[in-house]
Amino acid sequence: DKEQELDSIRLLKTKQVEGIVMLSWILDEDHVNFMKESRIPAVYISKTARDYDIYTVSTSNEKATYDMTKYLIESNHKDIALIMTSKEDTILEMERRRGYEAALKDNNISVRDELIKYGNTDYEGGY
Repeated sequence: DKEQELDSIRLLKTKQVEGIVMLSWILDEDHVNFMKESRIPAVYISKTARDYDIYTVSTSNEKATYDMTKYLIESNHKDIALIMTSKEDTILEMERRRGYEAALKDNNISVRDELIKYGNTDYEGGY
């Protein structure tokens, strides 16, 4: 939750850390402003971080999913499922699905809706 993340950053500030690498799904203006005001050097690992004037590291979800799917195809797997966290059309989910579908199509494998699943990413969700 957002307040818990900000509390954690406040705690790090009191411990006089030299820098922070921050992975957050909730990155917003409050986070960015707090970090800038704290003057703690920070790098954000977040796709949404590119919306702000901060140092970021991000990946291309579409290419990563394409490459993973292609690897499975080249390893002779045929029934390749895509498991995502949500049916919502978030940018992240759309990019991953595009990469998955493109790899299948580029290898003449039909996209099968029954192999696209949605679920939790916690331990229980794996079953």
